[in-house]
Amino acid sequence: MPGNAAERATTTETRGLQKKATALIQTIHERILKPLRAEQVGELALEKIQSQRQRKTVVVVGEIDRGKSALTNALVGIHPGSPEGIDFTTAVPVAVGQSTQHDPSQSLTDKAVLYYSNNHRLVDVAELNLHIGKGDFETTGSGHRPYGLPMPTANTEDAPTRAFIPVSSSAMKDIVVIDTPGVGGINSGFNDLVQSNAEQACALIIACDASTPITKPEMDFINEVSKSLDSVVVAVTKIDKHLGRWKQIVANDQALLRQHTGRDFPVIGVSSLLATYQAADYSTESERLRELSGIENLRETVFDFFNHDELLPTLDALRMVSQALKKLRAEQVKKISTLKEGANALPQLNSELEDLQSLKRELEQWQHYLNRDLTNLRQQTATYVDEQFNAVRTEWIEAIGKKGMAVLRKNPQYFSAQIEKDFQQAVFTSVNYFAEQLRDSIVSPLFESPEIWSTIEKEIADSVKVDALQTGEVRKKSEDLMDPMMLMMGFSGGSAISGILVGLGATAFTGVGAVAGVGWIAFNMGFRAMKRGKTNLTTWIKESTNTAKIFTSRTIDGILNRARPVIVIQYQTSLKEKIQKTEEEIRNAKAASQRSQMNLKNRLETLNSNVELLDKQIKNVEGLITQIRQAMN
Repeated sequence: MPGNAAERATTTETRGLQKKATALIQTIHERILKPLRAEQVGELALEKIQSQRQRKTVVVVGEIDRGKSALTNALVGIHPGSPEGIDFTTAVPVAVGQSTQHDPSQSLTDKAVLYYSNNHRLVDVAELNLHIGKGDFETTGSGHRPYGLPMPTANTEDAPTRAFIPVSSSAMKDIVVIDTPGVGGINSGFNDLVQSNAEQACALIIACDASTPITKPEMDFINEVSKSLDSVVVAVTKIDKHLGRWKQIVANDQALLRQHTGRDFPVIGVSSLLATYQAADYSTESERLRELSGIENLRETVFDFFNHDELLPTLDALRMVSQALKKLRAEQVKKISTLKEGANALPQLNSELEDLQSLKRELEQWQHYLNRDLTNLRQQTATYVDEQFNAVRTEWIEAIGKKGMAVLRKNPQYFSAQIEKDFQQAVFTSVNYFAEQLRDSIVSPLFESPEIWSTIEKEIADSVKVDALQTGEVRKKSEDLMDPMMLMMGFSGGSAISGILVGLGATAFTGVGAVAGVGWIAFNMGFRAMKRGKTNLTTWIKESTNTAKIFTSRTIDGILNRARPVIVIQYQTSLKEKIQKTEEEIRNAKAASQRSQMNLKNRLETLNSNVELLDKQIKNVEGLITQIRQAMN
């Protein structure tokens, strides 16, 4: 996919293609699928095309003092927001975006949510800097904090690992913007911190400075992260301080990026100050300055980045309809053949019916085989689960030995969050592995129609309830608060995940994967264990590995217990429908031999007309699929 946002489908084009696809599917649903008793496919396709496939996140990264927090606030269009200032450095990720939960209460106005290892609490946005900053305080007197540690709270000895500022309205619409920690920057020992934040991005904004051309560390970082993430834009900040030279800096940065990476990245000059300027008389001067700020241009570039993923549900829906139309066409062609052959088709049809009746009689025995296959799959998955969590345990125990506790204690919030993220990743990967194997090795061989899997996964996802994974006594998470944990800890897009929470292409169980992913996974002892020493932390990691294995196994067992009856019912229904269709074909074959030539001719004309209509709509659907693919490339 090209790196230049101008080459992508525009937002208008995306909406137009989605609207065109919806209209086409609705027409096919009403005129073809319903009359031919395949309305379930149309309903599923319409539901899929209207689904939200991606949790949209933009991560802002860069060196210290590049104006990342101010840029985050300017993009969203809020003030105050993520704490900013010359003497302030952010120590934890801060997500800013619209609250998407059902009326999370008016109390969140001007509030921020701080997430600790074992709970959350609300604070005033204006006081957020007291809790998430990395200050230069050397004393512990009144109003001061130890160096590098945010202020502890009355109800926990922990420090927050992330923060979320919910807003009622955002200039970024449904996109969540994540302001990353400023500790270390990308030219430091904390490079893996920034790399981790980049991995979770659906889009990445790299903040550079208008005072100087792009630096070598920045260039190296862009070159590395762009290998696995296409949606990257460079924001040259603070252009209001360098009015005479910022355009030349932008041009130089574009040339340097092309030379060293071989790609054309969008490079946009921005001023967070001009974006938030408001003249005293509210004249058009304010609007003109906001236009000059470049923020709107940056927003539009980010919006364009997401058009690709927004079209994925549309493609899936069209593919589903295309497969259904081809299946219906094959049925119509078979009916034509049956009518033409008349009595000559009866032996073959009777043989097919006998085979189906035999399968029906042996249904109980088939269920035993199904149970055997499911048991084997469960055992196979258990081995996979052990491998995933043992790898996490080994990696972190080795990391403790290599990095040393001194390094970990310099930023315990970050390393606690990384451990938490790795365990969450193992949970999701394991659940998704089971789902994919269930689909590929058991469900797909049983059913000719691919939409059967969509039906099965939806029923399972709607019924499976996942408990919370806890490594100690934790307070219950409020159901009314949006927790951006999964957005901020590596579960929402990017090179590895690509928006798995809402079921992007590679995810087998779109619903179940999401449920398992967003489970409240609380590691309330990790932060404290890290502060208490190497032995304490190592023991906690080992115990947490076992706890996470049990949690994952319980989740998979819940899916399995629900999947078993759903598969059986779908198989029985499918078998019954096949028998009914074959019996109908036998009746048609018998009737064909008794029909008058005129009646036979009329019936054949109707069936041939159906085939022509199906061919026409198949062509329309396939043509639109091609058009969408071209728009995405």
